[in-house]
Amino acid sequence: MPTPPEFQNTGVNIIQGYGPGRFRIGQQVHDYSLLVSAEHVSRWEVSDILSITAQSLDAFLNHTPPLEVIVFGTGITITPIPQSIRDVLKQKKIGVDVMDTGAACRTYHVLLAEKRRVGAALLVL
Repeated sequence: MPTPPEFQNTGVNIIQGYGPGRFRIGQQVHDYSLLVSAEHVSRWEVSDILSITAQSLDAFLNHTPPLEVIVFGTGITITPIPQSIRDVLKQKKIGVDVMDTGAACRTYHVLLAEKRRVGAALLVL
């Protein structure tokens, strides 16, 4: 996945590649689930959708600047996130979009290009 021209040399975290068991952001390969925003990349200690907790999303719930939307990449197939997590995000006025991980990576880029404050919570494929 090439870096979109509008993000070249900007310091914004771009997902340059993804595949079975890995993501590439910048020159670094990550072989685990990730939380990604324009400003931050961190390991996400979640192995499946059912193990998501508010605590596991703490970096996004307390993000500066506050996020508008979180795109959840649920692996190869789309799996709904728990209602309790939707409720927590609604209280924080953070939108939710759930899709397979590949689509979530692409959607993250589209929203960044639109200057939206977006985070991507990505499970490895």
